[in-house]
Amino acid sequence: MEEWDDYHRLVGETLMYCQTIEHDIKAIDAGMLEGDYDQNSERLKKKTLGQTLQLLRKLDESDGKPEFSAKDYDLLEEITEIRNNLCQRSYLSFVYSERDTQDADFQAAFRDLESQNERLSSLRDQVETIRLEILKKFHRY
Repeated sequence: MEEWDDYHRLVGETLMYCQTIEHDIKAIDAGMLEGDYDQNSERLKKKTLGQTLQLLRKLDESDGKPEFSAKDYDLLEEITEIRNNLCQRSYLSFVYSERDTQDADFQAAFRDLESQNERLSSLRDQVETIRLEILKKFHRY
């Protein structure tokens, strides 16, 4: 089934976006922190995305010119939930549905996944751009 293949592909792609966003957020934070970038990165590896976002937001807003908007931070804070849902519940929303509702449940899950994918694709591009700008600005190359 082509739709199943598309669904599987979107799950993988969306998980990739979650992972690369988390990586880039930690790289941005490490780049903005004083001190050695590699040591900062190593310390941040042990932090959750939520912990890293709290640190980054405080640092980002400290000069009154944040790189990320409040709306961006709201979406960034959703990433863990989105990732966990994809890993733990996305297929269960339709695989065990009653036969007469399974197709409708699959279509609803597919539309939701497409929406999440689009939001995260855009955010991933933005975060990657900011990561490159921050690393250049703070001479972290």
